Amino acid sequence: MAQTKVLSKPALLLNLQGSGKRGG
Repeated sequence: MAQTKVLSKPALLLNLQGSGKRGG
């Protein structure tokens, strides 16, 4: 569960960055 939380942080940031890059 701890790993999911740790990955959740960078995952959200990557998702936001990727979303903006794709068609922000």
